[in-house]
Amino acid sequence: MPQSESNQLIQAEKFIEACKLDEALGILNDLVQLEGNNIQQKVSYQLRKGQILLWQTKYEEAIRLGKEIFKENQKLNKNLHSVDGLILAARGLIVAEKFDDVLVIIEQAESILKSISQLSQNDLMQRKAHITVYRGWIYFQKREIELAQKCMKWTIGLQKELGITPQIVLAHITMAMIMNFVNSEFNLALELGLCY
Repeated sequence: MPQSESNQLIQAEKFIEACKLDEALGILNDLVQLEGNNIQQKVSYQLRKGQILLWQTKYEEAIRLGKEIFKENQKLNKNLHSVDGLILAARGLIVAEKFDDVLVIIEQAESILKSISQLSQNDLMQRKAHITVYRGWIYFQKREIELAQKCMKWTIGLQKELGITPQIVLAHITMAMIMNFVNSEFNLALELGLCY
């Protein structure tokens, strides 16, 4: 990475830390357009850009960007980057509460992930954690509690291997919500039972 590009990236990160997201987006847009970027650099900048769009509640833009990353990388036969694009799109769809669309996206991501033969265990588990926690969140939203718990427990089980990641944190939070939901329902059932 050339020094000027590195300096721009550092400046973008400083803007992010200062919550100057529009300024960070401007830099990332410039970095994505740079001639001579390899695909890894371009996808890295696009994914950071996607995260900022989500923070700014520009969900549709983040979804479009995720799908764009997916399509571009499918043409180049870069399956891991394609999966990353789908994960970004799925995250956007979740926060936009388009739950049925999320399932289609994550199934597609799972299928592609299975086709990748040379992938480190850590990279594989990180992507699987994203996919599984999103699937579990959808199950929770649809009140399919047992399936949601299964997904969250599996994801939480990766904590020793992956450390504390956003997916692990989301799995813990969702499990807490599930327990609250289940306990609330149980308490309500007891109250109703005592009334009769």
